[in-house]
Amino acid sequence: MKYLKKKPVRDLTGDQFLKLAITAEDKLLEITISEQIEGNTSSNYLEELKQLYQKDEFAATVQAWNELRAEAVTLALTKIVMPELRRELQAVLLQEAKEYVLKCCRRRLYDWLKVSPYESRVSDDDDDEWDTTNGLRVLSIAY
Repeated sequence: MKYLKKKPVRDLTGDQFLKLAITAEDKLLEITISEQIEGNTSSNYLEELKQLYQKDEFAATVQAWNELRAEAVTLALTKIVMPELRRELQAVLLQEAKEYVLKCCRRRLYDWLKVSPYESRVSDDDDDEWDTTNGLRVLSIAY
């Protein structure tokens, strides 16, 4: 990975987040997930949420309630929802990266094991010495 600043989560593939998490654990990198979410109609998602709880009246009490609702939405989003979403996003990304590594290991192990069994190709002249009716004899040395 060359660039990390403002990298979208959807661009992380394979085990990239796992590598980032390991470097963050070693204190070589700091992972921060942005608090600003772009909205569909405005530049800030928080403003869109505030608009959902606004009432379109001009009375002083309605305006006061609108301000109170806006404060409640801001507080709920910044103090409760966003930290939990960030925590969950990191957990999901880490789990997906670990599953990718397991999948790669599983595929490599399968490729190693799918080799067909050894068949001896011994000429008929040496049948007595190379009798394989009781199975093959294998000599292995590990150093």
